Amino acid sequence: LSQTTDTIVLKLLQLLKEKFKVDVTILSLGKWAAGEMGLTSDLDFIFLTEAEPQSAHFKMARRFIHFFSSPHS
Repeated sequence: LSQTTDTIVLKLLQLLKEKFKVDVTILSLGKWAAGEMGLTSDLDFIFLTEAEPQSAHFKMARRFIHFFSSPHS
């Protein structure tokens, strides 16, 4: 599951970085970072930027979180 999570997160991050024209990295934590994701594992995200975050960074982060917290069919 950790590898699948990596793939989804990296693809979504790539799309949103292009859309919002920002340079952001995500730091993975816990079982995800350790490669030990299970069916009941949660995801914790820390967004990193080299410069002071601007409005576009916050918008991108909100869109990213919204994707994972919204129901999908």
